[in-house]
Amino acid sequence: MENYTAIPLLSTITLFLVVFPILLLFLYETLILAIANRRRNKANNNIHSASNGTLEVIVPIYSEPIELVVEKTRRNSAVLLTSPCFTRLTILSDDSSDYVRNLSEALGYDLPISIFHRPDRRGGRTGALDDYLKNATATHFLILDVDAEPTLEVASKICAGLPNGGATVIPWEGYFTRGTRLAHAVKFFTDFGSDLLYRMRSQAGLFVFPLGSGTIYDKNVVLDVGGWGDNIIQDDIWMGAKLALNGYDTHLLGELSLRVLVPSTLAAFKTQQKRWAYGTSDVLRRSALKLVKSHKLSFWRRLEMLAYMSLPLLTVPVAISFLLLPIAGALEPRITFGMFLKEILYMSSPFILIFPIYYYFYQKLMKKYSLKQTITNLGRFTAILTTLTPTLAWNSLKGLLGLPLSYEVTPKGKKETQEKKPKDPFYMLLWSTLSLFISFLNQNTIIGALSLAFFTASLWTLARAEKIVA
Repeated sequence: MENYTAIPLLSTITLFLVVFPILLLFLYETLILAIANRRRNKANNNIHSASNGTLEVIVPIYSEPIELVVEKTRRNSAVLLTSPCFTRLTILSDDSSDYVRNLSEALGYDLPISIFHRPDRRGGRTGALDDYLKNATATHFLILDVDAEPTLEVASKICAGLPNGGATVIPWEGYFTRGTRLAHAVKFFTDFGSDLLYRMRSQAGLFVFPLGSGTIYDKNVVLDVGGWGDNIIQDDIWMGAKLALNGYDTHLLGELSLRVLVPSTLAAFKTQQKRWAYGTSDVLRRSALKLVKSHKLSFWRRLEMLAYMSLPLLTVPVAISFLLLPIAGALEPRITFGMFLKEILYMSSPFILIFPIYYYFYQKLMKKYSLKQTITNLGRFTAILTTLTPTLAWNSLKGLLGLPLSYEVTPKGKKETQEKKPKDPFYMLLWSTLSLFISFLNQNTIIGALSLAFFTASLWTLARAEKIVA
C-alpha cells in the first residue's frame, strides 16, 4: 500500500496563500503603531497654517431617497450655520428634472441650501465635482456624503481647520439605523480603521489620504492639480495621490469625528467594498510609477503610500486559495493531523512573535474596546469579509488591469432593505462543502481545516449577519 509521506506541496501552498496576506496586514499595522509610538512625544503632526477663508459644503447625490436627502441636508445646514466661515450647502444632483423639482420643494427656502443640477451624468461623481468647482465662490469646500452628520463640535472648530494649501481630513465614527450584526461589526471596524489608518498614521508622520466624506479642500489647490477627472471610482484616494505628487500635504483634525452611516445589509456592504477594492487598485495602477519616480516625497513615504493602496490586493491570494481547495484535496490524499499541525505552527510562528508587540501598542495608543466586544466583532467582520473575498479579489484585479466598472451608489434608507440578497455566501457554502467532502474522503486534514473555515464563515454570514441584535 502506498504511504503518502512527501511534503504536501499544493496543500501547503493553499494554506500559505491564506496565512501570508494576514501576516502582511498584521505586520503593516504593527509598524504603523510602532512608528506612531516612537513619535508620540514629538510636535503634533496636525499643526498647520490655517486659512481665513470661507467654506462651502458640497453633497454629491444620485438616486438617493428624497426623504433622506431632505432630513440630512437640513439637519447639517442648521448645524453648520453655527460656524462663522460657513456660507452654504450645495447638493450636486445628476438625477432627473422631476426628482430635482420635488427635492427643491421638500427642502424649503429657510436654510442656505442650493442645488446644482446637471442634465446628464457625464463623468459621474467626479465629473460633477469638477463641473461645480468652476462655479464655487468659497475659498474652501468640504465634501460630505448625504448620510454624514457633522456635530456641533465639528462646526465650532472647522474654520480653524481650513487648509492653507492641501487638504484637511476629519476621521470617521460609524453609526447605524438598523442594528444588525453586520452593522455592529462594520461600525466597530470603521471606528478602528479611523484610529489606526488615520489617527495613528498621522501621528506616525505618514501621508493621510483624504476621505470621500469629510475632507476640506483648498479650491485653488484642487484647480492647480487639475481636479479629479471623469469617472474616478475612488475619488478620495485619487485626489490624495495627486496632492502628494504635486507637493501638497494633508492634515488630520484628529480630535474630531464625523458621523457616517455604515451598511446594515450584506448587499449594501458588498457595493461599498467593491468600490473600495476596485477604486483603490485603479488609483494604484494610475499612480504607482509616478510615485516611484517622484522626488517630492521621501522614499519611505512613497513606499508606505504604495503599501496602503495595495491593501485590497491582499484578497487575491486568499481567493486563489479558496478556488484551489477541492483540487488540492483531490490530488493530495492522506495528510494527517500531525502534518497539518506542523504546517500551521510553522506558518503561525511570526504571529506569535509579533502579537505581543502589536497588543502592547494597541493598548497604549488606541481607543480601548472591551475584550468581548473586540473578539465578537472581529469574528463577525472576518466571516463577512471572508465571504466577499472572491468578489473583492476580482474587483481589485479589474482595477489594477484598468477594466471598466460602473459606479454604484451604496443603497441607503428603504432602498437598503429592498436590495436583493447577494449569492456570495451561498456559492461559497457550496464550494466549501464540495472541498470538505473531498478532503474527508481523501483524509487531507490541511484542506479539510481550510474548507471548514470558509464553510463556517459563509454559513454564519448567510444565517446570522443580517439579524438584528440589541
